[in-house]
Amino acid sequence: MDSGHSKFWKFLPRIFKFRHLEFDSALQQMFWALVYPKRVYRYHQNRYELKGQMARDDPAFLLLLVLFLSLCVLLYSIWLSLHPRFFFLSLLWVVLGDCIGVGLAVASLLWLVSNNFLIRKSALKSPRVEWAYCFDVHLNAFLPLSLWIYGIQGLFFPLLFKSHWILVSLLTNTLWVCAVSYYVYTTFLGYATLSFTRNAVGILYAIIPLVLLYILAIPFGWNFTTAFGSFYSWRAGS
Repeated sequence: MDSGHSKFWKFLPRIFKFRHLEFDSALQQMFWALVYPKRVYRYHQNRYELKGQMARDDPAFLLLLVLFLSLCVLLYSIWLSLHPRFFFLSLLWVVLGDCIGVGLAVASLLWLVSNNFLIRKSALKSPRVEWAYCFDVHLNAFLPLSLWIYGIQGLFFPLLFKSHWILVSLLTNTLWVCAVSYYVYTTFLGYATLSFTRNAVGILYAIIPLVLLYILAIPFGWNFTTAFGSFYSWRAGS
Protein backbone atom coordinates (compact mmCIF):
# COMPACT_ATOMS: atom_id res chain seq x y z
CA MET A 1 0.00 0.00 0.00
CA ASP A 2 1.20 3.57 0.63
CA SER A 3 3.67 5.08 3.07
CA GLY A 4 0.85 5.54 5.55
CA HIS A 5 0.53 1.75 5.67
CA SER A 6 4.23 1.35 6.50
CA LYS A 7 3.95 4.06 9.18
CA PHE A 8 1.09 2.11 10.73
CA TRP A 9 3.25 -0.97 11.21
CA LYS A 10 6.15 1.12 12.51
CA PHE A 11 4.01 2.55 15.28
CA LEU A 12 3.09 -0.88 16.71
CA PRO A 13 6.35 -1.29 18.73
CA ARG A 14 5.40 1.87 20.63
CA ILE A 15 2.66 -0.14 22.33
CA PHE A 16 5.28 -1.43 24.76
CA LYS A 17 6.68 2.04 25.55
CA PHE A 18 4.02 3.16 28.02
CA ARG A 19 6.01 6.09 29.35
CA HIS A 20 5.94 7.72 25.94
CA LEU A 21 2.24 7.18 25.22
CA GLU A 22 -0.10 10.19 25.35
CA PHE A 23 -3.05 8.70 27.22
CA ASP A 24 -4.43 12.11 28.20
CA SER A 25 -4.71 13.14 24.56
CA ALA A 26 -6.21 9.75 23.65
CA LEU A 27 -8.88 10.09 26.35
CA GLN A 28 -9.83 13.51 25.02
CA GLN A 29 -10.09 12.11 21.51
CA MET A 30 -12.29 9.27 22.75
CA PHE A 31 -14.59 11.75 24.49
CA TRP A 32 -14.97 13.85 21.35
CA ALA A 33 -15.45 10.75 19.20
CA LEU A 34 -18.52 10.00 21.32
CA VAL A 35 -20.08 13.46 21.50
CA TYR A 36 -18.63 15.57 18.66
CA PRO A 37 -16.55 13.59 16.13
CA LYS A 38 -15.71 16.66 14.02
CA ARG A 39 -13.40 17.74 16.82
CA VAL A 40 -11.44 14.49 16.54
CA TYR A 41 -10.69 15.18 12.89
CA ARG A 42 -9.36 18.61 13.79
CA TYR A 43 -6.71 16.67 15.69
CA HIS A 44 -5.83 14.75 12.53
CA GLN A 45 -5.72 17.96 10.51
CA ASN A 46 -3.41 19.57 13.05
CA ARG A 47 -1.14 16.53 12.89
CA TYR A 48 -0.93 16.84 9.13
CA GLU A 49 -0.06 20.54 9.34
CA LEU A 50 2.62 19.94 11.98
CA LYS A 51 4.09 16.57 10.98
CA GLY A 52 2.85 15.95 7.44
CA GLN A 53 0.99 12.83 8.57
CA MET A 54 -2.75 12.47 9.13
CA ALA A 55 -2.66 9.15 10.99
CA ARG A 56 -1.80 8.74 14.66
CA ASP A 57 1.72 7.63 15.50
CA ASP A 58 0.74 6.92 19.10
CA PRO A 59 -1.12 3.65 19.89
CA ALA A 60 -2.64 5.01 23.12
CA PHE A 61 -6.10 5.36 21.52
CA LEU A 62 -6.04 1.74 20.35
CA LEU A 63 -4.85 0.49 23.75
CA LEU A 64 -7.61 2.35 25.60
CA LEU A 65 -10.18 1.03 23.13
CA VAL A 66 -8.96 -2.54 23.72
CA LEU A 67 -9.20 -1.98 27.47
CA PHE A 68 -12.76 -0.69 27.08
CA LEU A 69 -13.71 -3.69 24.94
CA SER A 70 -12.19 -6.06 27.51
CA LEU A 71 -14.36 -4.59 30.26
CA CYS A 72 -17.45 -4.83 28.07
CA VAL A 73 -16.74 -8.47 27.19
CA LEU A 74 -16.35 -9.22 30.89
CA LEU A 75 -19.77 -7.72 31.59
CA TYR A 76 -21.25 -9.63 28.65
CA SER A 77 -19.79 -12.86 29.95
CA ILE A 78 -21.45 -12.21 33.31
CA TRP A 79 -24.81 -11.32 31.73
CA LEU A 80 -24.76 -14.42 29.51
CA SER A 81 -23.30 -16.64 32.27
CA LEU A 82 -20.35 -17.69 30.10
CA HIS A 83 -17.59 -19.95 31.39
CA PRO A 84 -14.25 -18.13 31.99
CA ARG A 85 -12.78 -20.06 29.06
CA PHE A 86 -15.41 -18.56 26.79
CA PHE A 87 -14.62 -15.10 28.13
CA PHE A 88 -11.08 -15.25 26.75
CA LEU A 89 -12.31 -16.73 23.48
CA SER A 90 -14.91 -13.98 23.17
CA LEU A 91 -12.30 -11.35 23.97
CA LEU A 92 -10.12 -12.59 21.12
CA TRP A 93 -13.10 -12.50 18.76
CA VAL A 94 -14.12 -8.98 19.74
CA VAL A 95 -10.64 -7.42 19.73
CA LEU A 96 -8.97 -9.32 16.88
CA GLY A 97 -12.11 -9.97 14.83
CA ASP A 98 -14.68 -7.23 15.34
CA CYS A 99 -12.36 -4.32 16.06
CA ILE A 100 -9.07 -5.00 14.27
CA GLY A 101 -10.11 -7.57 11.66
CA VAL A 102 -13.16 -5.65 10.46
CA GLY A 103 -11.12 -2.46 10.73
CA LEU A 104 -8.43 -3.80 8.41
CA ALA A 105 -11.08 -4.74 5.84
CA VAL A 106 -13.01 -1.46 6.07
CA ALA A 107 -9.84 0.65 6.06
CA SER A 108 -8.48 -1.17 3.00
CA LEU A 109 -11.78 -0.82 1.13
CA LEU A 110 -12.17 2.89 1.88
CA TRP A 111 -8.47 3.50 1.19
CA LEU A 112 -9.02 2.18 -2.33
CA VAL A 113 -12.32 4.03 -2.78
CA SER A 114 -11.05 7.35 -1.46
CA ASN A 115 -7.85 7.40 -3.51
CA ASN A 116 -9.58 6.29 -6.71
CA PHE A 117 -12.90 8.13 -6.53
CA LEU A 118 -12.83 10.84 -3.85
CA ILE A 119 -9.70 12.82 -4.74
CA ARG A 120 -10.49 16.21 -6.32
CA LYS A 121 -9.36 16.53 -9.93
CA SER A 122 -7.92 19.92 -9.08
CA ALA A 123 -5.90 18.32 -6.32
CA LEU A 124 -3.98 15.68 -8.27
CA LYS A 125 -0.74 16.78 -6.66
CA SER A 126 -2.24 16.63 -3.20
CA PRO A 127 -1.20 13.80 -0.87
CA ARG A 128 -3.11 10.56 -1.13
CA VAL A 129 -5.25 9.37 1.75
CA GLU A 130 -3.05 7.32 4.05
CA TRP A 131 -4.11 3.75 4.75
CA ALA A 132 -3.24 4.22 8.43
CA TYR A 133 -5.53 7.25 8.53
CA CYS A 134 -8.36 5.10 7.13
CA PHE A 135 -7.77 2.68 10.00
CA ASP A 136 -7.86 5.59 12.47
CA VAL A 137 -11.20 6.67 11.00
CA HIS A 138 -12.52 3.17 11.67
CA LEU A 139 -11.31 3.30 15.29
CA ASN A 140 -12.92 6.73 15.77
CA ALA A 141 -16.22 5.37 14.47
CA PHE A 142 -15.96 1.99 16.21
CA LEU A 143 -15.76 3.50 19.70
CA PRO A 144 -19.36 4.85 19.86
CA LEU A 145 -20.63 1.75 18.05
CA SER A 146 -18.92 -0.55 20.55
CA LEU A 147 -20.35 1.48 23.44
CA TRP A 148 -23.80 0.38 22.29
CA ILE A 149 -23.04 -3.14 21.02
CA TYR A 150 -20.78 -4.25 23.87
CA GLY A 151 -21.94 -1.89 26.60
CA ILE A 152 -25.39 -0.33 26.81
CA GLN A 153 -27.07 -3.15 24.89
CA GLY A 154 -26.37 -5.58 27.71
CA LEU A 155 -28.67 -3.60 29.98
CA PHE A 156 -31.60 -4.72 27.84
CA PHE A 157 -30.82 -8.44 28.03
CA PRO A 158 -32.91 -9.10 31.17
CA LEU A 159 -35.95 -7.49 29.53
CA LEU A 160 -35.46 -9.17 26.17
CA PHE A 161 -34.87 -12.68 27.45
CA LYS A 162 -37.74 -12.56 29.93
CA SER A 163 -40.39 -10.78 27.89
CA HIS A 164 -41.62 -10.35 24.34
CA TRP A 165 -42.68 -6.73 24.60
CA ILE A 166 -42.84 -5.28 21.12
CA LEU A 167 -41.93 -1.86 22.51
CA VAL A 168 -38.66 -3.25 23.91
CA SER A 169 -37.80 -4.76 20.54
CA LEU A 170 -38.69 -1.52 18.78
CA LEU A 171 -36.51 0.44 21.20
CA THR A 172 -33.46 -1.80 20.88
CA ASN A 173 -33.80 -2.00 17.08
CA THR A 174 -33.99 1.78 16.93
CA LEU A 175 -30.84 2.10 19.04
CA TRP A 176 -29.10 -0.46 16.80
CA VAL A 177 -29.87 1.57 13.68
CA CYS A 178 -28.80 4.79 15.41
CA ALA A 179 -25.51 3.21 16.56
CA VAL A 180 -24.58 1.79 13.14
CA SER A 181 -25.70 5.02 11.44
CA TYR A 182 -23.44 6.96 13.78
CA TYR A 183 -20.56 4.69 12.74
CA VAL A 184 -21.30 5.50 9.10
CA TYR A 185 -21.64 9.22 9.86
CA THR A 186 -18.35 9.36 11.78
CA THR A 187 -16.67 7.51 8.93
CA PHE A 188 -18.13 9.99 6.46
CA LEU A 189 -16.73 12.91 8.48
CA GLY A 190 -13.28 11.35 8.36
CA TYR A 191 -13.19 11.71 4.59
CA ALA A 192 -15.39 14.77 4.14
CA THR A 193 -13.13 16.92 6.33
CA LEU A 194 -10.10 16.31 4.09
CA SER A 195 -9.39 19.36 1.95
CA PHE A 196 -8.56 17.36 -1.17
CA THR A 197 -11.56 14.98 -1.30
CA ARG A 198 -15.03 15.30 -2.80
CA ASN A 199 -18.29 13.34 -2.94
CA ALA A 200 -17.66 11.72 0.43
CA VAL A 201 -21.41 12.04 1.01
CA GLY A 202 -21.74 8.77 -0.91
CA ILE A 203 -20.56 6.98 2.24
CA LEU A 204 -23.82 8.02 3.92
CA TYR A 205 -25.80 5.94 1.41
CA ALA A 206 -24.85 2.91 3.50
CA ILE A 207 -27.52 4.05 5.96
CA ILE A 208 -30.31 3.35 3.44
CA PRO A 209 -30.20 -0.49 3.71
CA LEU A 210 -30.07 -0.13 7.49
CA VAL A 211 -33.32 1.80 7.47
CA LEU A 212 -34.93 -0.71 5.12
CA LEU A 213 -33.87 -3.58 7.39
CA TYR A 214 -35.28 -1.69 10.38
CA ILE A 215 -38.64 -1.29 8.62
CA LEU A 216 -38.75 -4.97 7.63
CA ALA A 217 -37.97 -6.01 11.21
CA ILE A 218 -41.24 -4.54 12.49
CA PRO A 219 -43.78 -6.82 10.74
CA PHE A 220 -41.52 -9.89 10.98
CA GLY A 221 -40.80 -9.38 14.68
CA TRP A 222 -37.03 -9.41 14.31
CA ASN A 223 -35.01 -8.24 17.26
CA PHE A 224 -31.41 -7.29 16.56
CA THR A 225 -30.28 -7.48 20.18
CA THR A 226 -31.66 -10.97 20.74
CA ALA A 227 -30.05 -12.14 17.50
CA PHE A 228 -26.75 -10.57 18.53
CA GLY A 229 -26.86 -12.23 21.95
CA SER A 230 -27.49 -15.63 20.36
CA PHE A 231 -24.70 -15.09 17.84
CA TYR A 232 -22.35 -13.94 20.59
CA SER A 233 -23.01 -17.08 22.65
CA TRP A 234 -22.66 -19.33 19.59
CA ARG A 235 -19.39 -17.69 18.55
CA ALA A 236 -18.00 -18.16 22.04
CA GLY A 237 -18.93 -21.82 21.87
CA SER A 238 -21.36 -21.50 24.76
